[in-house]
Amino acid sequence: MPVYIRKGQLEVPLPSLDDHEEEEDARFELDPERAFARPPQPWRLVGQVLELVLERTWASIEGREQSRQEERTRYKPPVWNRPRRVEMREEVHCLANSADGRYIFVGLDGGLTALAAVDEHAVLSTWEQRGTMITQINTAPAGEEMSAIATIDDMGLGRLFVFYSETFHLVKTINEVEDISKRTVCSSFILSSGGDYGGIMLQGNGESWFEIQKMPKETWLKDLEQAQSQQQQDVEQFSNIDVKLSSPILILRLKSPKRPSGRERRHGQESSQLPEEWSTLGTGQNHLLSSAQLEMHRLLFEQRHRDAVERELSRATVHFVLPSLILPAGLEYKTASGLPNGVCMWWSGSHLLLHYTIQKTGKETEPKADAVWPNAELICCSTISECTMLLALGLRDGTITIWDRYLGLPLTVTSLPEPVRIAELHFVAPKNQHDSPTQDYAASPSASLLAFCKDGSVHMVEVNSEGTCDIATICQRCEEQGDVITAVLPLPMFPQLMIYFTRGGRITLHDRLEGKALALVALPMPHVVASPWHPIYTFGTNGQSIFIKATASQAGIVALAFSTSRGTRDARNCSWKAYSRLQRTMEKWKNVGAPYTLSLKRHRHEDPTGQCHYILLWQSQNIIKLLIIYEHYVPSLYI
Repeated sequence: MPVYIRKGQLEVPLPSLDDHEEEEDARFELDPERAFARPPQPWRLVGQVLELVLERTWASIEGREQSRQEERTRYKPPVWNRPRRVEMREEVHCLANSADGRYIFVGLDGGLTALAAVDEHAVLSTWEQRGTMITQINTAPAGEEMSAIATIDDMGLGRLFVFYSETFHLVKTINEVEDISKRTVCSSFILSSGGDYGGIMLQGNGESWFEIQKMPKETWLKDLEQAQSQQQQDVEQFSNIDVKLSSPILILRLKSPKRPSGRERRHGQESSQLPEEWSTLGTGQNHLLSSAQLEMHRLLFEQRHRDAVERELSRATVHFVLPSLILPAGLEYKTASGLPNGVCMWWSGSHLLLHYTIQKTGKETEPKADAVWPNAELICCSTISECTMLLALGLRDGTITIWDRYLGLPLTVTSLPEPVRIAELHFVAPKNQHDSPTQDYAASPSASLLAFCKDGSVHMVEVNSEGTCDIATICQRCEEQGDVITAVLPLPMFPQLMIYFTRGGRITLHDRLEGKALALVALPMPHVVASPWHPIYTFGTNGQSIFIKATASQAGIVALAFSTSRGTRDARNCSWKAYSRLQRTMEKWKNVGAPYTLSLKRHRHEDPTGQCHYILLWQSQNIIKLLIIYEHYVPSLYI
């Protein structure tokens, strides 16, 4: 058998320190997680996803632990848990109070109800109509022991009532027509502070307009007193009498400002020499652009921003105002004391504040604006003081403008510390309030304005008589979703106090001067505030009490489980105790060190139906499960 022998002498290679270290390091696996073979797909992807979820979960746990430590050292206000419950037979959709604070008007699924604001809150009167869901209520005093009530239902029908001797009397259905194809939708129905005028926002056929109507209060009172005297002041019989009252009279019809029209001129010099009209000053109607240019700009804008263009119709925000120097027919026009003589209004998506005089001499029902105040940004919100001499505008970029309407001059123009959008403005306790708004001002009055922003922050704007403005932050923006403020209510009888609601359903009484919470209002379990992002409330007994809609949990929980390993879907019903059992199960898994176990995550979903969603996500033994828990509520009312 042949043997092959290598030629030459055998040599042993010299050792190399560098090569030896590399070879030795390659023999060992430094990462313990890579000691085993890499799993195939899709398990590698599942592992990466779980690692990412675990990292985010651990970061969330650390953040919560830090917030808990801060919560332990934070000041905890006392809890007031003695509200009184008012049982309602139907779902409550809106609340309003009378001007004297004696009655509470409740909008229900089947009509309208009046409650006593004091004592046992008994039901005094009811107006019922099957299938009518009252969603908005506005009230105003219409005389001695008489109130005017403006309502809107879910179908967009506006109704005007008179509440006299604890009885509802229907005056008129505003936009009711026989041909349903010609019916308009009433989106807003307001009343002036004295009940002398009513403002109605109507929409239909792709247009929107605002009507101002005169309320014949004296005729109403005379007809009701005559009908009551005929029945010998018998309340039961009087409530059954159908008294036909006079309808309100249309005074003005205001339409949204039209787009600037083009100029058909050959030369720019000829157009610039045209005499300017006072009514068009500030509206953008005086320009040198032709109709073709404006049409081309409009088409280009709609093509580039097709998704962002709003298709909704414009809506007007209107304030009835008392006589002042800003309107031509202000102090020279003889009007009764406390009777408004004009309105100031702005349309959504517009930067113009328009002033109109409602004391018109003639048959002009669609007049031009008597004064136009343009702004640098779009108007988001506005408010007016009780004497109507101070007007505040909140612009889109966070700028606040306070006007002295009596003199027609701006009191101050300021911006918030951060460029946030303003949601609401409220005047609180002005330092200088004149008894007569028609007297001459020696100096501009001071003002205190409460500004609530979209991000949940609350600011106080103080303006003195010299025009110096100071801004103080009352409540900072909260990072926790459950602590974000959703509504702010200044108390009428206590200007230094305010009540705010949070997204988690907490009600807090806050002192804006001291800068701290005074008390937490706790509803008895299992009741919570209904729709905390848009609470339904009203004040009673002249601001000394507040009525809040609440809901109670009575139904069980529906849980849905999804399994990726089996590919099945399981749905089961369980009781309220299931939530606590799930919590205990998660604690056990964490104690025994189960792999890829996630803690319970609670998420409140803003559902307009009043449902609350909880989400549970965990992973164990290559099974990922997701539970969505629904909690149902029933209506209730608390004071």
